[in-house]
Amino acid sequence: MKKHLLLASASLLIAQGAMASEWDGLYAGLGVSQNRLNTTWTDVNYDNHGNTREQRHEDVSPSVFVGYNMSSDALVYGVELEYQMQDTEQSRNDSDALVTDTFDSTLALKLKGGMAVGQALLYVTAGVVDGDISHERLDGGDSIPEFDQDSYGYLFGAGLQAKLADSLSVRIELTDTRFAETSELDGGGDKYRVGDSISSVSIGAAFQF
Repeated sequence: MKKHLLLASASLLIAQGAMASEWDGLYAGLGVSQNRLNTTWTDVNYDNHGNTREQRHEDVSPSVFVGYNMSSDALVYGVELEYQMQDTEQSRNDSDALVTDTFDSTLALKLKGGMAVGQALLYVTAGVVDGDISHERLDGGDSIPEFDQDSYGYLFGAGLQAKLADSLSVRIELTDTRFAETSELDGGGDKYRVGDSISSVSIGAAFQF
């Protein structure tokens, strides 16, 4: 009985290893994301609105990605570069000021690791993100001119990818991206810190070379 169990376990490991190797190599693809864009303006000295104001907006944006996978037994790991174009501008009136937050695009370098199960790949991902994001607060003499969010962010998430053919697969991925708050910004005596985050659900198709 033990011999049969050992043989069955060995056969399963060999099969999973073969499945994992099917994901090896270079791939590229296109995707589309449903994003929740979030910006916080924190009134540092409580001189104006006295707390943190949060602005949320949702958009749908396209993306393009390229990556490379390797495998070891049933494990699959790799690296991916993804460019996503938001091209979204949010404006609101805040205590007689016009506040504008603009999300143009993000470029993410991600590490991935997961396990092949049948024709599917379950994985987690984490990486660094460079965002093309800018902000502006117009309030007469207390204005903050347009400035870029110049800090890098980080992301983490998880995904499921399934093969439709030897070289074609589809995927769904959930990610959360966080950017560090800016240093204090002086708007005519009113001081603010600004932070950004993006929560995304994306679907995509990839071609494996």
